[in-house]
Amino acid sequence: MDTLRVVTETEGVVSEPDVLPELAGYDLVMTPAEVAQVLRMNPEVVTRLIREGKLPGFRVGGTWRVRRGDVQAVMKGEWKPPEN
Repeated sequence: MDTLRVVTETEGVVSEPDVLPELAGYDLVMTPAEVAQVLRMNPEVVTRLIREGKLPGFRVGGTWRVRRGDVQAVMKGEWKPPEN
């Protein structure tokens, strides 16, 4: 689960202590293109992996989205695809 953002008065910087540095600048919900940028993959490959259930994702209208926390779980090796 994602944490609340904390703004420090002295620095005016947004701090998200539980978020990996690679993901800190991204919104809570990411596009396949943003996921691809973080994972250094082709966006079309990311979309295919989401469709195949190999990466977590969901559809909003006609477009795929991925929760930032799910991307972090994938990066940490904590997410496993569901078994068929």
